Amino acid sequence: MCADGSTQYSYRESINDFSKIEVAGKAIMSLNCESLGPSGANICVCTPSRICYRGNNTGMSILLASYCTKDLIPLCGVYGKISGNNADDALVSNNHPPITVGSQFAAGSLKPIPNGFINIASVSCGNCAPVLC
Repeated sequence: MCADGSTQYSYRESINDFSKIEVAGKAIMSLNCESLGPSGANICVCTPSRICYRGNNTGMSILLASYCTKDLIPLCGVYGKISGNNADDALVSNNHPPITVGSQFAAGSLKPIPNGFINIASVSCGNCAPVLC
């Protein structure tokens, strides 16, 4: 556990459809930073490789869910589905392509996890720094 935060553990999940995860109540959490200030752009997520992204618009939120591949040796991670006001709302980073709301969809339906979704190591509102503990 980090001194200024907490660590959460979740079950290994093999459902790869965010719609089914939401209906079944199997999401880890949903984060919207607007309650902490006037700008939802305060949302920050960092990947396991320590690349951090910020929301580029107000009203953005992220739904977190665990997912494990069905391989002989499963690979597990926490993935995030971003929501916003339009398909161009995005998580942006200085040196990496943005991850848009629209990029999570193919032919009008959500892509299966992990395709199109960000693998997340940490989430926060305000401070945007990768977790190193």
